[in-house]
Amino acid sequence: MRYLFFLFILINAIQIQAAEYNSGDKKVQMIELYSSEGCSSCPPADRWLAKLYKHPRLWKDFVPIEFHVDYWNRLGWIDPFSHNQFTSRQRQYSRLWRKSKVYTPGFILNGEEWELGSQRIPGASSVSAGVLKAQGDKNKYQVSYTPRTK
Repeated sequence: MRYLFFLFILINAIQIQAAEYNSGDKKVQMIELYSSEGCSSCPPADRWLAKLYKHPRLWKDFVPIEFHVDYWNRLGWIDPFSHNQFTSRQRQYSRLWRKSKVYTPGFILNGEEWELGSQRIPGASSVSAGVLKAQGDKNKYQVSYTPRTK
């Protein structure tokens, strides 16, 4: 349920007119990017993630989400998209992995730290999980999830 809020933000950010997205019944990979407008090394990662929004496997195999952290704001460049909630989310991951630092750009794939390196798109999952569906327009989307039946 906590991802529904972020999916709503993602869908609104794409600003596509009336549309419907269905994931299919396989597990969809979640790609998270932690970024900031104050980070000089983030633009290439931002551009790479932005390309995914037009990829034919979007929603079928992966869902990309970008979170702008606010810890760069203290240096004087205020990122209008940053939010402390996103910084807290990234720090929770860091604690979970027993790491002492957070950084941007930082990629996470399905809750695990992900070294992008080759900038490859994750492959399709073979795990049956259920169907994630989003439908609406640029101003309002309805998101639902139907678990797989056993």
